[in-house]
Amino acid sequence: MAADSPVKRRFSGAVAEWISARWLQMKGYRILSRNYTVRGGELDIVAKKGDTLVFVEVKYRKNDRFGKADEFVDKRKQKRLKLAALMYMAGNKVNPEKRNHRFDVIAIDRCRLRHIKNAFC
Repeated sequence: MAADSPVKRRFSGAVAEWISARWLQMKGYRILSRNYTVRGGELDIVAKKGDTLVFVEVKYRKNDRFGKADEFVDKRKQKRLKLAALMYMAGNKVNPEKRNHRFDVIAIDRCRLRHIKNAFC
């Protein structure tokens, strides 16, 4: 398998998501869903902490040659995540006007995990 093959990238991404979910659980978050997919988007992790619904995008980079992991959550990606979050809330009968929610990013660069709360709104 080539060093940067699609299979290896998918596997690395799945491992990063698993690590992120476990890390969130250790911090007191309850994981509600992983890899929630709707047309046009996917939510890596949907979690709850207290009364707040948290939509988490996980980004992993083995090196920063092309930029840090969190730099890859651009405006276009944010728009897709917001739409997927609205679809999740609608499907679970959650009123976004009445339920606290936020968008976090967990960026894993090599061996360093950073949790960026309220990464965008």
